[in-house]
Parts: sequence; structure tokens; C-alpha cells
Amino acid sequence: MVQLCRPHDTLYPQMLELSLLVVAATRIYILTMDANSDSHQHVLGTFHNFPIDTQKCDCGSVAATRSYYKAVQTCKCDCGSIDATRSYYKAVQTCKCDCGSVDATRSYYKAVQTCKCDCGSVDATRSYYKAVQTCKCDCGSVDATRSYYKAVQTCKCDCGSVDATRSYYKAVQTCKCDCGSVDATRSYYKAVQTCKCDCGSVDATRSYYKAVQTCKCDCGSVDATRSYYKAVQTCKCDCGSVDATRSYYKAVQTCKCDCGSVDATRSYYKAVQTCKCDCGSVDATRSYYKAVQTCKCDCGSVDATRSYYKAVQTCKCDCGSVDATRSYYKAVQTCKCDCGSVDATRSYYKAVQTCKCDCGSVDATRSYYKAVQTCKCDCGSVDATRSYYKAVQTCKCDCGSVDATRSYYKAVQTCKCDCGSVAATRSYYKAVQTCKCDCGSVAATRSFSSIQMASGRDERRMDHPELLFEEARLKTFGNWPYSNDTACSPEKMAEAGFYACGSTEDPDEARCFVCMKQLDGWEETDDPWEEHKSHAPKCMFVKFGKKESELTVYQIYDLDLERQINGLKAQYNERKKEIILKVPSIKKKIAAMRRKQKN
Repeated sequence: MVQLCRPHDTLYPQMLELSLLVVAATRIYILTMDANSDSHQHVLGTFHNFPIDTQKCDCGSVAATRSYYKAVQTCKCDCGSIDATRSYYKAVQTCKCDCGSVDATRSYYKAVQTCKCDCGSVDATRSYYKAVQTCKCDCGSVDATRSYYKAVQTCKCDCGSVDATRSYYKAVQTCKCDCGSVDATRSYYKAVQTCKCDCGSVDATRSYYKAVQTCKCDCGSVDATRSYYKAVQTCKCDCGSVDATRSYYKAVQTCKCDCGSVDATRSYYKAVQTCKCDCGSVDATRSYYKAVQTCKCDCGSVDATRSYYKAVQTCKCDCGSVDATRSYYKAVQTCKCDCGSVDATRSYYKAVQTCKCDCGSVDATRSYYKAVQTCKCDCGSVDATRSYYKAVQTCKCDCGSVDATRSYYKAVQTCKCDCGSVAATRSYYKAVQTCKCDCGSVAATRSFSSIQMASGRDERRMDHPELLFEEARLKTFGNWPYSNDTACSPEKMAEAGFYACGSTEDPDEARCFVCMKQLDGWEETDDPWEEHKSHAPKCMFVKFGKKESELTVYQIYDLDLERQINGLKAQYNERKKEIILKVPSIKKKIAAMRRKQKN
């Protein structure tokens, strides 16, 4: 191929610039001609096939000509006293912009724009996208050059007396930043950045993403080095006189934190962290997620170790003078809790918990959900064992000198209750209750499934249809402790639907003949009707609210049917409880038989 005449390499840029200026001048000359002249119409007709629209636009006192899409528009814009020409999309626009006394030329998309911008006394040139832009920016007395995307930009930035160079994306940027007297160099994304930051008298180097950053941070007199993501960071942080090193994500971080006089090391995610935390005079080590954490917490003079999720945690907690160890989720936790002088061990979810609780001088062990709990509770001098949900509970309760055993839901409860010198046994929900209550020297046995008649016979509720009548109910109150001049006299008790079912030693117990609600602990001022309504509001007799003489034949018949239904329900529940109690032994027998068959 034949090489055409080519200008010398050193002259080619000047020739290209001269050509651009000639083209621009030619276009400006054509566009600034009289809009109404014949020559202008001839030129417009040469290049365009659309009419010209002369109208007032976007301002209030200057005539203008707008040509949309393909013609020339001469218009007063963005100012009030200077003529300007705007050419949209394909032509050159000469316009006074963003200032009030300097001429400027804007060329959008493809041409050169010379414009006074963001300041008032310095000329500048802006070139968008492909050309060079020389412009005074973000300051008032220093010249600068900005090159976006591909060129070099020299600019005074964020300060007032030091020259700087900014290079975005690919070049080097030297700039004075965040301070007033020290030179610095910033390199974003790929280069090294040396910069004075967050302080006023110490030099520093910042390297983002891949380089090393040495920087004085969060303090005023100590040098430090920060390395983000992959490097080591040495930095003084959150304190004023101790050196420290921080390593994020993969490295070791030594840092003074949350205190003022002790060195510490923090390692996040994978390393070991030694740190003084939540206290002021004890060293500690924290390890998050996978390592061991030794830390002084919630106290001021005892060392402790915390291990979260997988390790053992030794920690002083909720007290001030006793060492403890906490293990969450999988390990054993030894901890002093809710008291001030006794050691204890807590194990949550799977282990045994020994703990001093609700008292100040007795040791105890608590086991939640699966283990046995020994605990001093509701008293001050007697040991006790509580087992929730599945085990037996031995506990001193509601008194001060008698041992007792409570078993909820499935076991027998032996308990001293409402008195001070007699032992008793209570069984709730499924067993017989033997209890001395409301007195101080007589033992008693109570069975919810039976009634104790005045004759001393133990008879079922359904075997007494005569109790439907008030006269028969009144005869059961032979041993009733309250006389006729009291609010709960035998006559008033029988009238309210009650019959006596207590023993000779404990006669103040009565039961409704319809709903079988049994009440004891009566006082002479208690109103039988009000007590009946309070404890059994759904009872049919209570809903009728009538004396026997006021009931109709149909109501008496309904009461008898309701009594029989309640009696059958009671028998069903008792049999069901008996069967449930026998299930464990039956299962054992079946298992033994299976083992014999296998052998």
C-alpha cells in the first residue's frame, strides 16, 4: 500500500487543533448571522428542510429563535443581559453560562467548550468525554486541569494552599487531603496513596484494597498502619496513648479498645483476639466464632474467659468477687449468679447446672429440661431439689422447718403446707392428696375422687341422688364447725347447693352436688352463694340461681342429669389417670418379654 503524505508526528496535534478551531469558527460565523437575512435563509435552506420558529423562550425580555431538531436556535438562556446561541444535538452553542460577566462557548457531545465555571475570575476550558478540560475547581486561586475518564487531571482539591494532582481510575493522584499543611498522594484502586488523614501532624500512607496503608487514625500523637482486606493494619484506635495493630478478616489485630491503659489484641473471624473490654484494669482475650475468648466482663477485678458457640467460656458475671465459667449451647457453664458469695455452675439445654439461686447462703443445683435440679427455694435454711417436667422435686415450701417433696404433673408431692408442725402429702392431678392444712396438730388425708360423708363411709358422688334435695344435703353438715348465726351456716351452705364431705378432724370441706366443685378453708364470714359463683361460674345450679323451692320440675330434672354427667366424667378421668400411671410398668413388662423372646 502507498503511504500518503503524513504530517510529522510532532506537528500532527497542532494541525488537528487548528482544524478544529477553523471548523468551530466557521460554524459560529454562520450561526451568528442575522436570523432574518436572505443569506441566512439560504444557508439554513441548504442544510435543513424545516421552517424557523421565532418566539420568546425560557426568559422574559429577549427575543429568540428556536429551531428544533435540525435548525439553529438563537436564544437568551440562563442569564438576563447577554445574548447567546444554543445549538442542540448537532450544532455549536455559544452561551453565557453559570456566571455573569465572562463569555463562554459550550459544545456538547463532540466539540470543545470554553467556559467560565464554578468561579468568577479565572478562565477555564471544559472538555467532556474526549478532550482536555482546564478549569478552576473547588477552590479560588489556583489553576487546575481536570481530565475525566482517560486524561490526567491536575486540580487543587479539598484544601487551599497546596497544589495537587488527581488521577481517577488509572493514573496517579497527588493531592492534599483532609489536612492543611502536609503533601500527600492518593492512589485509588491500583496505586499507592500517601496521605495525611484524620489528624494534623503525622504523615501517613493509605493503600486501599491491595496495598499497605500507613495512617494516623482516631488519635493525635501515635503513628499507625492500616491494612484493609489482605494486609496488616497497625493503628491507634479508641484511645490516646497506646499503640495497637488491627487486622481485619484474615490477619491478627492488636488493638487497645474500650479502655485507656491496657494493651490488647483483637482477631476477628479466624484469629485470636486479645482485648481489654468492659473494664479498666484487667487483660483479656476475645475469640469470636471459632477461637477461645478470655475476657474480663461485667466486673472490675476478676479475670474470665468467654467462648461463644463452640468453646468453653470462663467469665465473672453478675457479681463482683467470684470466678465463674459459662458454656453456651454445648459446654458446661460455671457461673456465680443471683448472689454474691457462692460458686455455682450453670448448664443450659444439655448439661447440669449447679447454681445458688434466690437465697444467699445455700448451694444448689439446677437442671433444666432433662436433668435433676437441687435448689434452695422460697426459704432460707433448708436444702431442696427441684426437678421440672420429668423428674422429682424435693423442696421446702411455704414454711421454715419441715422438709417436703413436690412432684408436679406426674409424681407424688409430699409437702408441709399452711401450717408449721405437721407433715403432709399432696398429689395434684393424678394421685391422692394427703395433707394437713389450716391447722397445726392434726394429720389428714384428702382424696379428690371420693367424698367423706357424716357416717364415715367413703361413697361415690353418683351413689347419692338424694343430694339433689336441700334437706338431704343439710343432713351432711353434722360436724360443720360454723353455727347458724354465721354467714356460712349449714342451712345457707345446703341452700347454695353444697353438702359436707370433710372428716371428723377436718370438717370444713364442702362439695357442690351438681358440678362436684370441692371447697375448703371456709371462714364464718364467707357467703356460700358468692363462693360458689366465684369458683364454679359455669355450674348449672349457679346459673339457675334459685332456691330449691323456686325450681321447676324441668329444672330439677336437668340438674339431676347434669349431676350424673359430671359424675361419669369424673369416673372416666380417674380411670384414665390410673391407666396412665400403669403405662410405664406395662411398657417395662413388654420390653422384658421382648428381651426374653430374643434370647
